[in-house]
Amino acid sequence: MLNDFFLYCVGSNPSNKVKDNGNTCRSHVRRFLLFSGEGQLLRGDFAFLKEAKVVSDWVQVLKEDGMKPTTIRVNLINIRKFVLFLKDQPVGVTKVSDKAFDRLLSQLKQRLRDLHRDVTIHRQKIRKSGRRNIVPIDSSKAFRKKTRRILPMKLSALEKDPTTKGLCEVFGLLAGYFISLSGHRTGVMANMLVSEVREAELEDNRSIIEVQSHKSAGTYGHAQVSVNEKEYSWFMSLLDMRDNFEGSDSPYFFFSASGGKCRKLLYYFQKEWKKMGLKGSFTFRNLRTSVVHYTKDLSPSKKAAVHRQMCHSEAVAAKFYLPLNTADEAAQVRKLQEGSSETSSETSKKQTVQETSQDSSQESSRETSRESSQVTSEETSQETSEETSQETSEETSPPKTSPKTSPPNSPPKTTPAESSAAVCMPEQSSAPSGSGEKRKRSSEGKLQGKKRAKRDISKFFAEEPEDVELSLDESDSSGSSDLEKFFVMHHN
Repeated sequence: MLNDFFLYCVGSNPSNKVKDNGNTCRSHVRRFLLFSGEGQLLRGDFAFLKEAKVVSDWVQVLKEDGMKPTTIRVNLINIRKFVLFLKDQPVGVTKVSDKAFDRLLSQLKQRLRDLHRDVTIHRQKIRKSGRRNIVPIDSSKAFRKKTRRILPMKLSALEKDPTTKGLCEVFGLLAGYFISLSGHRTGVMANMLVSEVREAELEDNRSIIEVQSHKSAGTYGHAQVSVNEKEYSWFMSLLDMRDNFEGSDSPYFFFSASGGKCRKLLYYFQKEWKKMGLKGSFTFRNLRTSVVHYTKDLSPSKKAAVHRQMCHSEAVAAKFYLPLNTADEAAQVRKLQEGSSETSSETSKKQTVQETSQDSSQESSRETSRESSQVTSEETSQETSEETSQETSEETSPPKTSPKTSPPNSPPKTTPAESSAAVCMPEQSSAPSGSGEKRKRSSEGKLQGKKRAKRDISKFFAEEPEDVELSLDESDSSGSSDLEKFFVMHHN
């Protein structure tokens, strides 16, 4: 079952890195099964996995062994992968139900969640220690400068006297030179193939060696190693004398005597670093971390280009490679924080002053409008009272009459034409202000009209009109004769 699980992990066309990861995963699962199935493995099934408590017990064992939180996390992730693999197998083979698998997966998920805090703190400790192992930029430049000077001499000596010691020295110089320059992982140099070096073509005295097999090839594809004409000549010179050494039939450019890839590049680099008289002892990871550290102040576009060339994202760089701030950097951040707080306080004060001035101006404008409205209302009330008093005085004062007016009971002297016109168009008087005065004038108008009508009737029949006295009570239409009605209708 473990062999099937290994094939399930590596797939059909695995790289060397994938094979290494598959072997690690199989080793973690084997240890877990030996612990949880102690005394029950001979049954040939996995019924002992029904007890989900074994996950917590296994985590405790790993902690007692002194494993780091990150290593325990990798163990649990590999065990979860194996449980998912078993869940797809027939129940007759595993003897475990789906519900039991679900309980086991739930336990693994919870234990991984418990480790999250410890993993984060452990990574911060690693980054803090990496701050002390930043390669000084002067030392890195000095190493590359000396390498450019002594490497051609070592290649010439190696061509004359091909020794394994000389070859290892050249390997150490080449690996350290390009890792300190590009920030690539060790696997990029270790997995570089002879064919990949030969396929590189020079363009304007520059070339790119594209390495296919590396850790993040699934995301970023080939890892590019940029070289100039002189640097590319180092690789070609080493290829020309390659057949003089054991293991030269290896497909890897950095090969071992057994025909595999060279796994001691770091050791060879550290020996050459020490020979040059440079201070400190650094790893390839320190070189890679230093490249990230010295490029953190670049613009976002330039920083993204550097991270892309190193085959990792900015998030990965900040999580694993970017060291924590030093005391000087933390002090600079503090100054920024203090400056931003002072700026914000000054801004808030200015805003408060502006709001206060706005409130005072609004209050003064409201008071001004209130005073103007009061003055306007007082003037309006005075004008209204004056108009009311004038109308009242006009209504109460007696109407002005001319001295030559006739008494109200005597009919006015008019011509027949004027009388007929008066009948057709009754006299319109100005509307009085009071209702009693209006009724009085209306009654007088009707009375005069009836008197004119009687005189016209008398003239019509050539007779003298009789003196008929009509009172205000006879002004009603019910008191008129039929002849008077006829005459009025005839004139209308």
